[in-house]
Amino acid sequence: MVSVPTGKLHHVLVFLIAWLNFQRFCNAEQASRRPVGGQRQNDGAFRMDPSTMEPPFEQTWNEKALQRISQQFIRKRRIARTNHVSERDMVQRVNTFKQGTPSPENLVQKEQGGARQDSLGRDFKYLWQGVFAVPFLPKKLQDRSLVLGGAIAVVAGKTLSSRAVRRAFYFWRRAGPMIAHYKFTQFWLTHTGKNREERDEIYERLHDQYAEPSLQIILHLKGLYCKIGQVLSTRPDFIPTQFIVQFATVQDSIPKWPVEEIEKLVRRTLREQAHLEYDDVFESIDEIALGSASIGQVHRAILSDAWAKRLDLNNEHKSVAIKVMHPGAKKLFANDFQVFRWLCRVALPGWSGLLNEFERRVMAEFDYRREAHDMEKIRENVAKSIYNPYVRVPQPEHDLCTQHLLVMEMLDGEKLVDALENGIADIFGGNREKAALFIKQQQDLMLLGKTASDTLLMLQKFSIRAILRMTKLQRRYQRFVRLLLGVHGHQIFVNGFFNGDPHPGNCLEIKDGRLGLIDFGQVRSLNDDERLGLARIICAIAQDKSAAEVAQCMREFGFQTKDNTDDVIMKGYATIFFDSDFQAKKLGFATPQLWFADMMSRNPLINIPEDSIFIARTSFLFRGMGKGLRMGPIRTSLFWEPHAMKAIKELDTT
Repeated sequence: MVSVPTGKLHHVLVFLIAWLNFQRFCNAEQASRRPVGGQRQNDGAFRMDPSTMEPPFEQTWNEKALQRISQQFIRKRRIARTNHVSERDMVQRVNTFKQGTPSPENLVQKEQGGARQDSLGRDFKYLWQGVFAVPFLPKKLQDRSLVLGGAIAVVAGKTLSSRAVRRAFYFWRRAGPMIAHYKFTQFWLTHTGKNREERDEIYERLHDQYAEPSLQIILHLKGLYCKIGQVLSTRPDFIPTQFIVQFATVQDSIPKWPVEEIEKLVRRTLREQAHLEYDDVFESIDEIALGSASIGQVHRAILSDAWAKRLDLNNEHKSVAIKVMHPGAKKLFANDFQVFRWLCRVALPGWSGLLNEFERRVMAEFDYRREAHDMEKIRENVAKSIYNPYVRVPQPEHDLCTQHLLVMEMLDGEKLVDALENGIADIFGGNREKAALFIKQQQDLMLLGKTASDTLLMLQKFSIRAILRMTKLQRRYQRFVRLLLGVHGHQIFVNGFFNGDPHPGNCLEIKDGRLGLIDFGQVRSLNDDERLGLARIICAIAQDKSAAEVAQCMREFGFQTKDNTDDVIMKGYATIFFDSDFQAKKLGFATPQLWFADMMSRNPLINIPEDSIFIARTSFLFRGMGKGLRMGPIRTSLFWEPHAMKAIKELDTT
């Protein structure tokens, strides 16, 4: 039997009751938004068609529910006494609510542009004292649950028409029970004698249960939630493997805006921000988007002859890529960050600093002029490097770039992931389902440590010619992975200016055989001290120096563990952040995530330098790509050592 302190139990009960009350309110509100004859639209709201409304609509929606509430008020006289409200006043308030409840005609009038007198929110304060009462509880506990649940209801009733608040309600209604389950499990485990293996098993069951519902929340809300899902999908040091597997699908699930809306946005943006007319600049915009992200989407466009000549483009190369920001995205992201700040306070207190930094970086993406500047700088750096013959970065057209519109050179090619899938499908006789299954099995092998038996069985069914083609395809894309590792190592250690978000969707296979790099919304810069510190870490790992030497370099850069004298653990963190995954296998762990979790349980990191997170993410991404292409254990440090040595030679004055 677990002994729970009385005070804590009291607060837990108040919270749970308030949450149940809030759920009851949301269910009532949701029901009120589902009238007979209503239809759900793409934005999640209902539009009502009076011609399809059935006669009992008003009775079903208003009278029956309110009659039931009235009868409950009259029966529960003790509730009225508890809250210092007389029975007469209670009935009067119910009648006031009934008289002020909006009719279907008023709702239709609002949808047609008229003003709705929405007394649902205004008068909800007259109802909360009865609706949210729990009569079987002690008076003290009942009062507190009433206040908390009622306050939530009043605020909710007044602001449900706000899209931002509806999104917040949706998030908390879906995520709240998950968070409560995790918090209760944590509370329960701290008062039991469960050993680490038993605790891990319990948490694994929770991860299995909630990973897929978490993905559904992200896909429903989109916006910032998709952005965070994409970032977390590459952070095995932050979230369990089950969530990484689910969130890895977010990038391919973001819906695209219709081209008609995109054209309107481009017209307005050019006129308001560049003082140009659309018809003077563009001939057309392709109907199918090249890609869609949480902030904007990209289309191919054809420049007018006048602007093609002005930009020194011939008539055969008038195509450009345009990146258009989704309307209202900045305000939506700002509101969503408020929700995540509350989430950090409630469930993830250690994440507040990271969230603030992430917010600063993401909100900077809402000015495409800055991205054009960063793209130009990286393009110039690559042009001066040994990678110039093999890598292309698009040229931004600054005369046409505005805060909400980015116009750049069109790189004619496919995303690496799409080109690889097409190549595998071709080997499977054009069967894209088999190709997708093959890639999925490679991902399971990489993320979950599953055996490759199914993949081997699939390959055994190939002819010798097909196996040779698969081998050739893998070698072709292995070359791209090596090239990605090299060019990003040059950016980090030689230039100190690199793309902090180089996921596979931002890498292209151009038709001339070169590698194309796009999307520079998350560019990071390093000062000389940071470049030198990271270079020393990379060289120490690559040269297989002792644990003490590697740990010293890590501590000098800013890494700290709880027991900051444990050199072996610190070298393990250096290896998983900046080098390879194969050490996990040698130590008996199925995946690097399990190895990292084991180290965190024994001697957790208490300080991780901010910029190291982005560099480690780059290492994770390219190591994962290489593993999926059967490149064997990739040691990032060996690819980056030559560039790190250049940085040390340039900057080390000791």
